[in-house]
Amino acid sequence: MSEISVDPAKTFCKICKDGGAVVLDYSMGDLVCTSCGLVLEGHCLDEGAEWRNFSSEGVENGQRVNDRERGDMSNAHDMESDELGSTRIAGMTSAAKNLQKAHWNSDRAASGGPVVSAAKQERKALTVFTAKIEETAGRLSLGKGIVNRCIGLYQDLASKDDGQKRRHQVSWYCAFVHIASTQERATRTIREVAEANAAAAGKRAADLEKQIDKRVKEISKILGLIQTGAYVEDQELMARFVNRLYLSSQICKPASHISQEAYKYGLVGKSPQTAIVASSILIVAWLLDVEAKPTFTHVATIAKEPEATVRAAYKNMHQHISRLLPTYFTSQACFDNGLP
Repeated sequence: MSEISVDPAKTFCKICKDGGAVVLDYSMGDLVCTSCGLVLEGHCLDEGAEWRNFSSEGVENGQRVNDRERGDMSNAHDMESDELGSTRIAGMTSAAKNLQKAHWNSDRAASGGPVVSAAKQERKALTVFTAKIEETAGRLSLGKGIVNRCIGLYQDLASKDDGQKRRHQVSWYCAFVHIASTQERATRTIREVAEANAAAAGKRAADLEKQIDKRVKEISKILGLIQTGAYVEDQELMARFVNRLYLSSQICKPASHISQEAYKYGLVGKSPQTAIVASSILIVAWLLDVEAKPTFTHVATIAKEPEATVRAAYKNMHQHISRLLPTYFTSQACFDNGLP
């Protein structure tokens, strides 16, 4: 590495008041502040050993410096025209990107253009994200708690993956809302999120659902989140479905047991989990002989599933009903009431 002489008094940026952000660009001998891009000192003297040899013979002798160490040679000082090139930073590392951004801002300032600081850009991005999340969550009647959880997830993601924070697809915001709702115990299924936001995205609900599912997996992988649990195990989702059907909360516990048993033993084939939950609610409501028994149409609407799908899940579960019911419920249930 070259031994470049630097004035110690200039290793502290007077603009940023930060000495830790000052680095030496060995390719051009410039002392640069990586925060604001200001060149504190240019063409520092190299006090290292002379590597050039002007003798007629042995021109390849002497100390050589790796091209990567000397920077971009095509942008160096032109000895014939005496024109001085600019310092250009290459590389894809985080440090290189920060230095490139600082130089870009410095060039804009020198040309009289506006300079946008990284902190200002982050604040603007967060403001836009918050507004979009509030819109997305609002379509599902979700409150501030979900929005705050989404903001926390976004900030975690931005610190780990710079590319993610620049994405603005509707499916991306929907994925955040789905993940946040499960963490806040107010689960909204991917299908529910898709149906509520399909019009805003200008897409079919089925297509948006696939995109949201993909985004959920991407975000979960980057953040190291545990994959969302099965819907049949989500007590809050069951309680919400039951409540929307105006049924008693006593239906929740046996209906959850039936859903989990049917799913665990694979008794419903490839039926969606939400269809299993809907069928379980219908079974328990009819066995308890509630006053206003739900129909297949009612439970299918609540679960956001086609009625035919719910009926197919119910048909598979019906033939194993005695096996699926919890023991404490079997003695209470009146099978004479019959099932639809």
